Amino acid sequence: MLELLRYVLPLYTIFVFGYIFIFRSHLISRKINTPTMVLPKDGSLECLLGRYFKFTHYGLLIFCLTFSLYPDIQFYLGLFNFLNKISLQIIGLISLFTSCSWMILAQVTMRNSWRMGVDKKKKTELITGGLFTISRNPFFLGLLIFFISIFL
Repeated sequence: MLELLRYVLPLYTIFVFGYIFIFRSHLISRKINTPTMVLPKDGSLECLLGRYFKFTHYGLLIFCLTFSLYPDIQFYLGLFNFLNKISLQIIGLISLFTSCSWMILAQVTMRNSWRMGVDKKKKTELITGGLFTISRNPFFLGLLIFFISIFL
């Protein structure tokens, strides 16, 4: 299972971040002729949270790539022995794929309202259908499940 995870985690993480955050965001940005990345660059709390958000994503990507090249790194980072079970790893893989589908569906449901950050200059329509009937922000719910899945 460790060999499978060595290859699946980094490739899937690159796919998720590349497809969702770069490719799909770029397509929407071109379609609406407005940037979808609207995180502020001032000293506000929103700016700080945006930086932590980016730092977390880059850190996760670096970890997955490092784990792929040096799987023994997990022994140096400290093991959670109670998580070292095949059943939990399978649950983690299933929830990893489910969370990616969930995030893509949430992004598709948002259509042209998709933004990373709060766009204070341009108001977008409030989306209330699809996954938004289940969660107020289904994309971040999917992202949270994605991070938990990587942990498992």
